[in-house]
Amino acid sequence: MKKILHISTIAVLAFLLTISTISAQASTHDIKVLRNVEVPGTDETFDITYQVQRKLVEADVEILRKSITFTFVGKISSDKFLVILPHELIQGPFSVWSDKTQITTFDTQTTEQNSILSIPMFFETEQVIIVGTKIAGTFNPKAHLLMNYVSGTIEKVVYVIGDTIKISGKVSNPRNLSFVTLSVLGPDGNTITSNDLALDDDFKFISSIPTGGLLWSSLGEYTIKVTGKDANTFSAKFDFVPFVLPDWVKTNAGWWSKDQIDDSTFASGIQYLIKEEIIRIQDRQSEGSDTVTEIPSWIKTNAGWWNEGLISDSDFVKGIEFLIENRIIIIS
Repeated sequence: MKKILHISTIAVLAFLLTISTISAQASTHDIKVLRNVEVPGTDETFDITYQVQRKLVEADVEILRKSITFTFVGKISSDKFLVILPHELIQGPFSVWSDKTQITTFDTQTTEQNSILSIPMFFETEQVIIVGTKIAGTFNPKAHLLMNYVSGTIEKVVYVIGDTIKISGKVSNPRNLSFVTLSVLGPDGNTITSNDLALDDDFKFISSIPTGGLLWSSLGEYTIKVTGKDANTFSAKFDFVPFVLPDWVKTNAGWWSKDQIDDSTFASGIQYLIKEEIIRIQDRQSEGSDTVTEIPSWIKTNAGWWNEGLISDSDFVKGIEFLIENRIIIIS
C-alpha cells in the first residue's frame, strides 16, 4: 500500500497568503492540485498544490538529480508558477531552471511543513525544473542493483562557439568494464564527435570537448551520451550557439526593451547580423524585400531580460528565429 501525503489546510492557507501578497487578482478558484505524484523506486506519492495560468500536465521526480520537472502546455507572455513543495518530498536550498535557462529571480517562503516557490515563466517555457538538496527516496534500489551504472555531469546547460565542454562521471558497481564511450549528437541526431574514455582506478572518467568547426554549425539542443559494455546510457542535453553575438547587439536590445529605439531600428540591426553572416539562422526566409511588421511584445520582453543577463544567448536567438520563420523580419 502506498504512502500518500496530502497538503494540510495550514499549508494551503499559507499558499493563499503568498499569492495575495504577490497578486491582488489571485483567487482560490485558481488553486489546483496535482495528485499522486510518484517517487520512483519507493511506495510514496505526494499531492502538489500550485497556481499557474497555463496547463500543468505532469511532474516527474528524479532521485539522482534531486529534482522535480514540471511540464506545461500553452504559451502566455506573463505568467508565474506558484507551487507548494512538501519537505517530505524535496528540501532546499533550491535552484530553478526554466527549460535550459537558470532562473535566479524566484521567491521562496518556508513553513514548518512546506516550501512555497514563486517562479517567473517566459512565453516559450515548457518545463520548470526545481533542484533541491534532499529528496524522497534518495536510496534508489534499481540504480544500486544495476551493474555498470553510468552517471555523469556537465558544467553548464548553454555553450557558445569556442567554449570547452567539460564532462565527468563514474561507473557504479563495475564489472569487466575498463572504458566508456562518449558521443555528442547535434540537433538533427547526427554524431558530432565520439571517443572512448578510460576509467581510472576509482572507475571515474573525465573529458574536455572543444567546440568549433563545420560540425558545430547548428543552433539548437545537443546531446551528450556516455555508455559502455553491459551498461546503461547516461545522457545530458545542452543548448549550443554557434556564433558570438557582438556587444552592441545586447546594448541595442536593452535600448529597444525600454523604447529608446523603435522596432525598425532594432530589426535593421538583426538584418545586418544575418546578411553579414555574423550570426547564422537556419531555414531563413529569402524572398521579398527588407520589411518589418509588428513584433510580438514577448520578443521585446526577452530582449530586456537578455540585456539584464536573465536569459541566455540561445534563448534570445530563438526569438530572432521566430521573427525570421514567421516573416516578421524578411532577409533579402
